[in-house]
Amino acid sequence: MIAAPALSVIIASLSGSAYLDACLAALTQQEGDIATEIIVAHPSDPAVADLVRQKYPAVRLIALPPPRTLAELRAAGLDAASGDIVALTEDHCVPSPDWFVLLLALHQAQPAAAIGGAVDNAATERLVDRFVYAYEYGPFTSPAAHGPVEVLPGPNVSYKRVALQSLRQVWPQGFDEGRFHRTLRSAGFVLWSEPALRVWHKKHFTLLAFLRERFHYSRWFAGRRITGPHRLLYLAATPFLPLLLTVRVVRRRGRVSPWWLFLPFAWLASWVAAVGEMVGYLSGPGDSAYHLR
Repeated sequence: MIAAPALSVIIASLSGSAYLDACLAALTQQEGDIATEIIVAHPSDPAVADLVRQKYPAVRLIALPPPRTLAELRAAGLDAASGDIVALTEDHCVPSPDWFVLLLALHQAQPAAAIGGAVDNAATERLVDRFVYAYEYGPFTSPAAHGPVEVLPGPNVSYKRVALQSLRQVWPQGFDEGRFHRTLRSAGFVLWSEPALRVWHKKHFTLLAFLRERFHYSRWFAGRRITGPHRLLYLAATPFLPLLLTVRVVRRRGRVSPWWLFLPFAWLASWVAAVGEMVGYLSGPGDSAYHLR
């Protein structure tokens, strides 16, 4: 009889084999002698399958028929996990060498159901990459909060298995960490942030690709999560969104880089996001979930 691992790490792979290679290299060279299973869920990508089989044969592959959303891949990985602690990261992130050790130590020391940390930027050469990082992960840049929080970052979060199992009905078809974290807090569980727990985001974007993803995320968000009579109220408010979102981006991401460098990007992205939400309120999420990475 094979003992269950102490830790399971789930990666939903949608960014390509080159990004996944860097992530797996960091995960397979972690400090400490910790029994860990690494699970990569992907939409039947031949390049991902070849990479894992040739360089990382101990990694478990889950191939699902395409197309697949990020949430569906995460759910498949979570269903397959057997560790007492289950962690999520993303294929474009590189965890620190002591990530495994810290994860287990923190879960042993803290009763919190979910524990996460910082997401720092390793894509610093191009302004557009710095802006995308600030837009997506600025609130989680080091030093991350220490103690109970309301939100944790998707690329650097872990759960006690018992908490996942107790709320399995929350993600019947796909795992959305934002919704799951809200449900955890509503059920009385604690979300804990630890600054020492770090991963580095390193992904390169074109401005057009980022704007396209912002449109689809905003459409998905509006079309799926806002229902009933409130939808009309939110639709009426969309003309005010560009200013609101721009101010929010600049205020919350200001410590990442001088705000004036990001202002043109923030204004443009906020308009695209507003249009995406308007389309979502009018016609639903469509296939936007399949365009998110």
